[in-house]
Amino acid sequence: IRDFFDKKGYPSSIAEYDLHLSDQLDTVRITININPGLESYYSNILFSGSSRTDSNLLRRVLAIKEGERYNPIEIQRSRARLQGLGLFRLVSINLQVDKNEIGVPVEIFVQEKPTYSLDFGVGYGIEDRIRLYTELTKHRFLGGLRRGSLYLKHSSLQPVHASFNLFQPAFPTIDSNLNLNPFYRQEKEPTYSLERLGFVTTISQRISNHSQTYLSYTYENNNLKEGITEEGREISGDRPRYYRKSSINWGLLRDSSSPDFYPVRGTLFSNVITLSGYGFNSEYRFLRWLTEGRAYRSVLSDYTIGLKMKVGMIKPLQDDSFIPYEERFYAGGAYSVRGWSRSMLGPMNTEDKPLGGYSFLEGSIEIRYPVWNNLSGVVFLDSGNVWSETLEYRIDDLHYAAGLGIRFATPVGPLRVDVANPVFEGKSSTQFFISLGQAF
Repeated sequence: IRDFFDKKGYPSSIAEYDLHLSDQLDTVRITININPGLESYYSNILFSGSSRTDSNLLRRVLAIKEGERYNPIEIQRSRARLQGLGLFRLVSINLQVDKNEIGVPVEIFVQEKPTYSLDFGVGYGIEDRIRLYTELTKHRFLGGLRRGSLYLKHSSLQPVHASFNLFQPAFPTIDSNLNLNPFYRQEKEPTYSLERLGFVTTISQRISNHSQTYLSYTYENNNLKEGITEEGREISGDRPRYYRKSSINWGLLRDSSSPDFYPVRGTLFSNVITLSGYGFNSEYRFLRWLTEGRAYRSVLSDYTIGLKMKVGMIKPLQDDSFIPYEERFYAGGAYSVRGWSRSMLGPMNTEDKPLGGYSFLEGSIEIRYPVWNNLSGVVFLDSGNVWSETLEYRIDDLHYAAGLGIRFATPVGPLRVDVANPVFEGKSSTQFFISLGQAF
């Protein structure tokens, strides 16, 4: 009852009850006394701890205004918006409620991050081998609430990855953000070797506490070093070595899974649609769609069941049905069907090299259980396949892999070791993976 009145703008409500036992001792009369108190409004909103950030800019981000009726949901939204700026280590909102006053003073304490921050890391995985990265971030970049980040990474799969991200919060609306991201990447995959130079512009819009949608535009110049054909390996063949891509992407994400890194409850849904090949002399027109669903449920107190399903398709939109290598679907690897090595499940050429495909279906189930202290175990079953044609899904053509794994908990996610083997294949081909983070 108090929560009901609190959400209606009465933070000082009182709800008390009396119990009256009947003489026959078989019934109880309950009397509830309600005093809603005064309908309250925000009065003074004060910031503390923001010596380097203009408090007037922070006021524009808030979901509450002085003189508006008190609403605890808007307090939560204001806290989420301030934390989403990425400028603060801590955000605390304190209300000074007086049952005899309609005005509610608000004190917002923020602990600022330093102007510059430097992150770096070293890791190892079976697929990308040694990987190194560093990221330099400047908060309040060019003034205001913006931040700029320079990111550098090296691994076997991406020998060079350099990008700069400019993040402008609360633009063009309070609940939306703008990202500008020029990049340069070298990619080396089993199917192709490629250089990509371009930029991505993204506007994201928060829908609710767990949901957001985004619209982005990508333009890139590609330099194809090497690709796989049905006959074998080619340097450029009859395809252009240099080509441009101009793409519009729309995405929807809803993520209620928790906690981070070690989800035991909630769901995740992601849907991305890409339309490519229009404007700026872009080549290879196609429509690409990929959707993913995950669910987590805790059972028997310490056990967690995780489920994953991914479906995708590519449809060429011109007479030339060729789709660039980097846009095709691939299956197999540490985050896919773990009974096959990276990209090795699906269509192959005459030299048993992966070609990728235009239709994709994948599913997994994991049972995670504690072993000792920070050590836990996993048993899993993966399934999936890739097909050459658009909308070509054959359930009887799915491949399966079963395996075991261990996880060691760290502050940045679990250190993961998985061993998997294909089943129903009539052959054994054990795969071994080391990586950081859950498979899904």
